Amino acid sequence: MFVATNNEAFIIDLARGDTEKYRLKIFNHLNGFMGQEIAQNALFLDQSDTLWIPSATCLSKISVHDFNLTDNPGNVRIKSINEIPVAWNHDQLSIHLKDPNLKIDFESYGFVRPENVRYQYSLDGGNHWSMYDDRDFIFLDGISSGTYKFMVRAVMGSMPNKDQYVSDQIVLHVSVTFLQGAQISFVCTFCRYWIFNFYNHLFLVFQESADQIQGERKSNQISSDSHAPIPTKSPLYF
Repeated sequence: MFVATNNEAFIIDLARGDTEKYRLKIFNHLNGFMGQEIAQNALFLDQSDTLWIPSATCLSKISVHDFNLTDNPGNVRIKSINEIPVAWNHDQLSIHLKDPNLKIDFESYGFVRPENVRYQYSLDGGNHWSMYDDRDFIFLDGISSGTYKFMVRAVMGSMPNKDQYVSDQIVLHVSVTFLQGAQISFVCTFCRYWIFNFYNHLFLVFQESADQIQGERKSNQISSDSHAPIPTKSPLYF
């Protein structure tokens, strides 16, 4: 049975067999099926058992004999950086930032329950790791220009084995534009404060030097006066 929704297609094997359970598999962008608003009008099965699947975004086809209902093992991938999608086959990425803030989104894919996935990340190539968390994104505030090796791990299941993880990584070349927004205001305020204090200190130094020179002149004048001969009065003759 083929069931289509807006963004996913479900293949259900109605032959229960010995397990008494239906086999089901989801096809979407996480495993290569890119259709959206799938099969709004109809599906078409031709004489060679090829199933044609129309959608609002693309036309897909697959042989009904090629359906593989084996569950894909869970995996993890880096999805986007600052809302910019990251290619599936990624290695490194250069990012130019106006503000030193970075948001990295990642996601699990495969036939797993998203609520049972835990993630941890490292920004220095695996030397230091965060604690496991169920959030599938991180915010990095105040990041500096430089090269970072971002790594993310995922463990799955209600009682996950932390030694059995899947991972993804990307090398980020980050360039932060110098002096933006509040930074300019802060630097201008600091410069005004520094200039004011510099000239105030310079003024005090000159004033102290002037007072010292004036004091030395007065001291020299007093010293000169103390060594001058005392005038004597001439005798009066009558």
